[in-house]
Amino acid sequence: MDPDSGCSPPSLDEGMSPAIVRWVEVHRPTGCELQLDKIAAGVPTQEVASVAFVFSDGARGARAAFAIRRDLAAYGFGLSPGDLHPQRSSQRIGDASAVLTTTDAFVVDASGPGTFVVWRSDGVFAYVFVGGVASGRAGREALRLAEKQQARILHPTPLAPADRYFVGSL
Repeated sequence: MDPDSGCSPPSLDEGMSPAIVRWVEVHRPTGCELQLDKIAAGVPTQEVASVAFVFSDGARGARAAFAIRRDLAAYGFGLSPGDLHPQRSSQRIGDASAVLTTTDAFVVDASGPGTFVVWRSDGVFAYVFVGGVASGRAGREALRLAEKQQARILHPTPLAPADRYFVGSL
């Protein structure tokens, strides 16, 4: 698990686009991120991340986040919005969803392919990222993980004891 994983309101910083700054100021989101790195022979080779935001103004904030989805996904991974390319998908997650790909995902000290699935569901904006694997496989895996995350959004379950420890240690 990556040490950047955790939950908090986003802090404003100079790397944010004006659209993100306005989004934070108006909708006051709180987000959680879980980032996992696959390690082979002691070296990280793949990355999976799951991010979800809730808002002081509920669905209004989620709609606003979805409108700036490229900015948000790019900012979270040190990319520019122009590095993310919309892809067609027949799969729909939540109320609205989109698939974005890049060839510039920074995974394991190198750039490579990565896929984001971004969506909103009522008052939640979320995305899943899979990087460090071939584009087609990353897309399938990102969609599979987004469906699992959406199921958790719709039907939350109590935290397991191990989860409580992790959340408490952030």
